[in-house]
Amino acid sequence: MSADDTPGGAASASRARIIGEAQLQTHQARRQYIATANSVEGGEAAAVAAAELHNAVINYFYALRPLKDEGAVKNFWDSVVLWEERKLAQSPQGPQVVTEEVTGFDTLAEEAVKTRVITEERDGYLGTREIEREIPERLPPDILLRVSAQLDRAAGKLGFVPETESEVIETILDDSADPKNTGEEA
Repeated sequence: MSADDTPGGAASASRARIIGEAQLQTHQARRQYIATANSVEGGEAAAVAAAELHNAVINYFYALRPLKDEGAVKNFWDSVVLWEERKLAQSPQGPQVVTEEVTGFDTLAEEAVKTRVITEERDGYLGTREIEREIPERLPPDILLRVSAQLDRAAGKLGFVPETESEVIETILDDSADPKNTGEEA
């Protein structure tokens, strides 16, 4: 805890409430995404659920971030593997696919502000015109599921374990690429 987060103090209770709310929001968004990804409708509902999951995971990250230097999570915070990226690299043998691990929760601060520009055609009084606008760039849901489980681990190391949560973190980590697998028995 930081110097102004004394155990049992108002700042500590406030931080616990913020983290608890972020955990609950993330767990609800995770459940909603998995349920939507499993539904026949999918489409727009799945896209909305994925956006909500992205926002919840980023909020959870920011709720935990002030405690990143605490002894219980200090090394974990910087070294945790969040996801892997495949990139094309040139080598003497020609182009090769290289896998790189993305590590450390602070990577999420960069992901939270990424945007991309899209061009839309709009019909107006004077005809059709193109309009460019910026939209948020979001992490894919399989990565968000994995990151949310790692954030749960960090919160657990800090003593912030949700009172009611039936999902098993390891199941999410192992099966995060398949949203149909929730780790629950039918």
